Formats: sequence, C-alpha cells, structure tokens
Amino acid sequence: MRRVNDQVILMIYSLALACTIKVDTSLVIALLIAIIYLALMTLTETTDLWRHLIFTGLFLAFSFFCPLCLLFLPLIIYHLISRQNKLLLVISLLLMMYLVYHSAILPLFPIGTFLATGLILAAYAAEKTRQIDTLTNSLQKTRDDSTELTLLLQDKNRTLRDKQDYEIYAATLKERNRIAREIHDNVGHLLSRAILITGAMRMTNHISNLREPFDSLDSSLGEAMDSIRKSVHDLHDDAVDLEKTLEELITNFTFCSVDFSYHMAKTIPRDVKYNVIAIVKEALNNTIKHSDATLVRLTVSESEALYQVIIEDNGTRLSPDMPTNPLNSDTPGIGLINMAERVKKLKGSITFYSQNGFRIYIKIPKH
Repeated sequence: MRRVNDQVILMIYSLALACTIKVDTSLVIALLIAIIYLALMTLTETTDLWRHLIFTGLFLAFSFFCPLCLLFLPLIIYHLISRQNKLLLVISLLLMMYLVYHSAILPLFPIGTFLATGLILAAYAAEKTRQIDTLTNSLQKTRDDSTELTLLLQDKNRTLRDKQDYEIYAATLKERNRIAREIHDNVGHLLSRAILITGAMRMTNHISNLREPFDSLDSSLGEAMDSIRKSVHDLHDDAVDLEKTLEELITNFTFCSVDFSYHMAKTIPRDVKYNVIAIVKEALNNTIKHSDATLVRLTVSESEALYQVIIEDNGTRLSPDMPTNPLNSDTPGIGLINMAERVKKLKGSITFYSQNGFRIYIKIPKH
C-alpha cells in the first residue's frame, strides 16, 4: 500500500510539472505511455530482467518521439529502484539525462531543475519504502516464528500432560492390582483360616450355650469373606487397562499383521471392557480358523453417545462351517452367537459383513 501511495504522489508531482507546459495531445499521450509502462512493469515478475529491459527500452524509444514522456521520469526511476536492478537503472538514467539535455521542449530551468528534484525524491521514497518493507517482513517473520514456537510449546506441554496423566493412570492401576493381591494373599487367607477354625470348633463343640455365638461368628466371617472377595474383584476389574490388554492380544496374534487404532477415554465401564476384550479375542481366533487374511484392522473408538468396535480382515475364503451370514443361517457359529449375546447384554448392536473379507461392526450405547 505504501508503494501505491508513493507512486500516486510522484504522479501528481509529474502532472504538476506538466501544468507548466501547454496541455495538448502530446501530454495526454505521454501520460498514457507512462501508465502503460508502469502497468507492464507491475505485472512482470521481479526476476524477469529481459522484460524489464524491453519495456524500459520501449519507453525511452517513445521518449525520442514524445519528449513529454520525460516529465514522468520520477515515477519511472522509483519503479526501477524498487526493482533493485542496478544495471538497468544506470543505463536508464544515462539515456534519460541525455534525452532531457537535448530536449528542446524541456528547458533545463525551471522544468529540468524540478525534474531532477523529483528524481531525488523518487530515489529517497523508494529507499525508505524498501527499508520499511524489510523491517515489516522481519517483524512478520519474528511474529510467525514466535507463534510457531508458542504452538510447539503448547503441543509439547499437552503431550507432557497427557504422558503424566497416563503415568498416573498406569500407576493407579498398578497400585489397585497390588492392593487386590495383598488383600487376596494376606487378609483373604487369614479369613479363610479363621472360617476353617470356626467351623472345626462348631463341629467339636458340645456346649449348647456356645452354639449361638459360634454360629454368629461363622456368619460374620462368611460375610467378611464375601465382602473381601467382592472388593478384590472390583479392584482387579477396575485395574484392567483396555488399550494395554488389546495390545497384548495383538502382540500374541502372529497369524497376520494387525492395524490397531484406539480412541477411547480412560474411564470405561467394567462390563464394556471385559466384553470388548472377549469379542476381540474370539474374532482373532476366528480369523485364524476360518480366513486366509493377511491383514486385520481393529478400531476401538467412542463418540458422544456410543462405543464402537470394528474388526475386519481382507480374507478371501471362509471355511465350510463359517456361513456367509452367520446369525441368519441354520447353524451359526458358537463364537459369533456368544459375540451377539455379549453385545445384546450391553443393549448394543452387532452386524456381520462378508463381502471383500469379513467385518464385524459393534455399537454399544453409553447410557
């Protein structure tokens, strides 16, 4: 925008010089030639030296026949300086000085003097604009680098937070497993021992007054044992990491390659985790038994309202006991029936596709 302003000012300066001369057709032609030259130079790439040379040469050639074109020299010089082509600038200046000196229409004073002043103003404006553009580009680059660095730092911080959250989550699961083992191995064994001792004492007791206390003690120990078992199972079930468990299944699956994609939150209902693990395990076993696949894709993801599991392979054959539409056939496979029943318990839906391989698509509602 600054360059446009500079050129408008120089154009006004040149027209002011033209007003000191009688306005006629030659002046209008000179103005049109100058505008055409500037338009051609503006549309030409900065590195296209040959076109610059041709356009400038044509302008100077027109100046031989129409000396009033020289009134717009400040505008032309500004454009050449902006292009930073020193050789073309020097040649043009020498030719323009020669034309002005030998021009009968443009006297050296006062028009020649004002023209020289205009050339100096054009050079000054071009240099200042170049410096401002350099500083602006440098400032923009600094801002871009700063923005890029900020985004990189934010991404790194986000990665570190996610890693820290995962480490805390993994440590929590590990601690739950440890507590479950401790309760099972220590408290559970002690309670089992106490129950056995109490039962033995009940059997050998012949005092009627102690029968009711022994029954109460045996009942309390039994309730405590049931509570311990439930707590151990709950801790163990909550400590199951679905992603890690599926990765272990894939690692042990050596029949073919597996493309695994996992996009789930850390908190997943216990029933969903165990049923998904069982379904994936059954699907991988079916691939080994009934398919000649070379690739299995396993996608586990969630949306706002659904959990989704997609298991597909690129196998081209099904064994005789694997029907094309398993659940609609007279003798569907037990494994596929078990999958369907597991999904049904979770109030979800399961669909089997057997075109271009075998595909299982499962949707489980969150609520």
